[in-house]
Amino acid sequence: MKNPFKEILKGKVVIVGVGNTLKGDDAFGPALVNELKDKVSMVCFDVGTSLESYAGKIIKAKANTILIADVTHLERNPGEYDLMGCEKIINSGLTTHDLSPKIFLDYLK
Repeated sequence: MKNPFKEILKGKVVIVGVGNTLKGDDAFGPALVNELKDKVSMVCFDVGTSLESYAGKIIKAKANTILIADVTHLERNPGEYDLMGCEKIINSGLTTHDLSPKIFLDYLK
């Protein structure tokens, strides 16, 4: 089976875990980052629900690739995931976060 992460994680990588740890599976992003932070040679940030509060740190990391780990409803089975580029992220008001990930990615660009 082909590893899709090897194809997208190029250069210096920053992994950003987004989610509310008080809301069940919405805590996936922070849980992933906390599991990986001492095991990978990538910069990892647990931003909770305040993605915008870490903009300066993410920019200072000078990443070639930014992977945002967040949960969204995709009508899939538990544990399934999708790798979505900036163009596929929907900018909607339905979020547990202070700022839409799409707006944040547009800002970083």
